[in-house]
Parts: sequence; structure tokens; C-alpha cells
Amino acid sequence: LLDLFKDVFSWLPMYSYVKTGTTRIIIIHGGISDRIDLTTINSLRRNRYVSVEVPPKSEHGGARLTAEEKNEYHQVEDLLWSDPDPKGLNGSRKNDSRNIGCFFGSDITDQFLEKNNFSMLIRSHQIKENGYEFAHHRKVITVFSASNYERGFNSGAILRWSYNEDEPQIIQHKLRGAQDMQSLSFAKQVTLLADPVYQSLIEKIMAKKSSLQKEFYKADRNRSGIQIANAFLLNIIFVFL
Repeated sequence: LLDLFKDVFSWLPMYSYVKTGTTRIIIIHGGISDRIDLTTINSLRRNRYVSVEVPPKSEHGGARLTAEEKNEYHQVEDLLWSDPDPKGLNGSRKNDSRNIGCFFGSDITDQFLEKNNFSMLIRSHQIKENGYEFAHHRKVITVFSASNYERGFNSGAILRWSYNEDEPQIIQHKLRGAQDMQSLSFAKQVTLLADPVYQSLIEKIMAKKSSLQKEFYKADRNRSGIQIANAFLLNIIFVFL
């Protein structure tokens, strides 16, 4: 099951673009840098990049990536992990808050959009209190659709862009409180119980119950219960998937 998810994600496009009649928009998860070349991105073998945390093997059979392959790999990192510069600086510099990707300034945005004939960049990748945030003279917009993320208090937002409009309509939303979240969770549980894939997963978990419990207790040395959820996500994969 995990391998199937990895295969599906390894074929998702690195970016997309939309024409609205008067506007041509590029949509990226993270951001850009001064080395992004869409010709390179368009020509790469997408399924080689299952995870950017682990570089792909060289197609030339060597132990190390060639200079060309390294450049391609770093461009993929930048697309997925870069953020607008929080200090408002120009240029492209190391993203020291993530230790991967870049911080990019408004000058990089201007150069990239002009070179590739886009008028705006839409991205996600960062929680925003209002669910969205404009940057770089309204040429970059961050959209975060999940409200109350990680039990926080942020709003979520989506964009609706009508044909021939110069700017999108921003639609904000927010779950009102814990009661709404609980009832949503219950609705999901009811749906999941009828799902054969979910039932199969439960059967596998129960079959490995003893092994999983052993791994959980090993992770939760202080018996606080806090580490149990994290241990579940990590160890369930190694125990039987």
C-alpha cells in the first residue's frame, strides 16, 4: 500500500499553470530560486524523484550524480521547499529555517515571471493566519487551505478565479471549534468503516498488535503516552508494510 502511494506521488507534476483569459498563472507547492529553469523541469524523468530527502541514483551508473543531475535535483528541491524571503531581501539565498530550498526575493519573482510569461505565482507550503497572504507586490500569493492546522487558530482559504478577471476571489473558511472537528471526525469514521481498504488495514494492525505495542513502549520510555502517536506513524511502516 505504501509503495502504491509512493508510485502515485512520484508521477504528480512539479508545477501546473492556468490561463484565465487575461492572466497566466503558475502554481507551485513551494517556490522558486534563481536557478529554476522550466525547460529542465519539463524534461526531467519525474518518477525518479520519489523523495527529495534522498537524491535519485545516477542514470549513468556511477556512485555520484553528475553536475547536470545535481543541478536538476537542486531545482526540484527549490520548487518544493522554497519560501518568499521573510526579511524582504532581494536575490536568492539558503533557506536556513528549513535547511533545504531557498528564500527568494521580489526581484527573483519578477525575473522568473517575465522570463516564463506568467503574471502571478500561486503557492502553499506555509501556514497563514488568514489562510492566504500576498507578497512581492501581489505577484505571489500563499494559499493554505487547512483551517485550525495542528490544533491552531488559522483560517483556511481557497481561490476562485473567474475567466477574464485580473485577480482571484479569496474564500476563507474556518471550523468553529472542537465540537465541529469531533463531528467531522465521527463522519469520517463512519465512512471509513465501510471501506474495504480500511478494513484490510485494521486486520493487518491487529495481526501485528504485539509487535506494534512492543515498538510503542520502546519509543515511549517515560511512559507519558506522548510519543505513542509518533511511534505509530514511524513503526507501523517498518513492522508490516
